Order: sequence, then structure tokens, then C-alpha cells
Amino acid sequence: QHIGALTHNSDTAQTTSAITVQTGTFRIINAESHSDHFSWGGAPDVTTDQVVHVGAGSTEIFKLAKAKRTSITGATAASPCVLTVGGGGTPAHNFVVGDYLTITGADVAAYNVSHVEVTAVTNTTITVTSDQSASAAFTGSATASNSIKIQAKGDSSNGLTMFIDEVQVSG
Repeated sequence: QHIGALTHNSDTAQTTSAITVQTGTFRIINAESHSDHFSWGGAPDVTTDQVVHVGAGSTEIFKLAKAKRTSITGATAASPCVLTVGGGGTPAHNFVVGDYLTITGADVAAYNVSHVEVTAVTNTTITVTSDQSASAAFTGSATASNSIKIQAKGDSSNGLTMFIDEVQVSG
């Protein structure tokens, strides 16, 4: 999937929108004649987090995340929202505290949220920072997928031009 470009005319950090992880492998293209830096995660900060250097004019492949998905069979109309996970197993999901997730496919549109933090987990539930206290009761099912953001900045005041794609490696 094409994520897009991060561009800026100075050395101000730029951040992508939430990216629902499909493969977790990303192609990063630095189109500048100087180096760029980036970090990734739920709430990346290129000034304090572990940062990766991308050389001038280079294209690099990075494994930044592992795809995680689970079926949601219930959710509380509360703040924070507690998601009930279907599918069985102990645990029934592989999310951990500190992950971020995006929910899609919910019959009640308010539960379709982007990039909310996981604050607690049990074998069959995931608690997220989503205020659903004004929402109707959850019906049907939905899918929760992990999501990340990428933040980048140029190496100097010469600017930033970074192209980002999530790719599938085959062969």
C-alpha cells in the first residue's frame, strides 16, 4: 500500500496518518541530497525515540511491525471502551499494552476508530482509549488491526522528502 510522502521545507518533523499494518515491511525512499531520519510506533517522536538514518538518495527496506488482527464480538459503551475478542484460544488475541489499533467493520459506526492505544488486556478482552460512552450498544462484529505511524525529519535545515510504501516481499 502506498502510504504517501512526508515533505517539509525545513527540519520540522512530519508524521503520517495511522497506517493499518498489512505486512509490516516498508520501503522508505529518501529523495533528498542529504540524510533523513525516521522513527515509528504508536506515537513516534523522532527527537527522542530510537531513530533510523536513511542516507541521501537511498531506498531502504525495513521490517517495522508485525501484522496483528482479531475479531471483535462485543464492546462496552463506556470510556475507556473494553473490546471482547472472539475466536477462542488462550489468549484469544496477540495485542499487548502499548499497541495501537484500528477498528473496522463495526455495524455501529462510532466503534470504527483509528489508532487508539491499548491500555489493558486479558485473555479475551482489550481495553482501548476510545470514549464510547455516548455510543449505541455494539452489535455484530468488527476487526481490530494494529496500526503505526511514521515520523521523519531531514538531517539539516535543507528539508525533507521521504516516500513510504508498505510492501510484500516474495521469493
